[in-house]
Amino acid sequence: MSLVMKKIILALSLITFSVFSSAATIFQRSDFGPNAVNYGFDNAAVGDTTAGDNNLTFSGIASGLVDDAAQINFNNQGFTGPLGYRTVVGGFQSGFNFQFNTPVSAVGFNFAVGAIDITEVQFSIRDINNQTIEFIPILGSDLDICTGTNLVNYRCGYIGLDAGSNIIARAELVPRFNVVTSFFWNADNIIYQKVSAPNVLWLIALGLPGIFLNRTKKITS
Repeated sequence: MSLVMKKIILALSLITFSVFSSAATIFQRSDFGPNAVNYGFDNAAVGDTTAGDNNLTFSGIASGLVDDAAQINFNNQGFTGPLGYRTVVGGFQSGFNFQFNTPVSAVGFNFAVGAIDITEVQFSIRDINNQTIEFIPILGSDLDICTGTNLVNYRCGYIGLDAGSNIIARAELVPRFNVVTSFFWNADNIIYQKVSAPNVLWLIALGLPGIFLNRTKKITS
C-alpha cells in the first residue's frame, strides 16, 4: 500500500471517529435549520389525550390533554395559537413524552410549570433502543418567572437538544418539586429536525476505508 493511500485511509478514519464521537448539545430555536418542523397543536382538538403530526406523538406521562387555557396565559412565553398541551403534575414521574415514528436529530419546545417550589426540570433524549443519549437537569432557580396576570407562581422556559452523531426516537421532560403535589404543566411550539443528508455521509465515511483497502488489494495483487 502506498504512503498516499495510507494517509487517505487514516484521514477518513479520523473523520468517521469525529462524527460518531460528537456529543449532544443545547440547541436554541435559532439553531434549527430551515427545514425544521414546527408543531403547535393547531390540528388538535381540545380534550385530545395525545397529539402530533405524522411523525411526532406527544402525550402526558400522567393525565394530560390538549387545552386552550394554557394559551390565554402564556402567549408571552413562546406559546402561540389557540391550543397547547397541559398535564397535571402529581409527584416526580409526571411530565411530557415525545415519540417519533422516524428518528430526528434535534428537538426543542416551550414549557411552563405552575409551581414556585420546583427544584428541577429534567430533559432526556433517547435512541431507538430507549437508551439515554443525553440527560439535562435544569435548576428551578434558573427558570424565568412567567410574565403576565396571575403567573407569579409559574416558571417558564425553553429546552432544546441536538443529538450530535446520534438520532432521537424519544424524548421526555419531567419536573421535580420540594413537595409532592399537583400543578399544571404546559407545553407548546415543539420544533424538531428530521435526520438529513449528513447521516448518509457518515455511512459513506464508514464504508470508504473498506473500499480503498479492497481497491488497494486488487492493485497490489
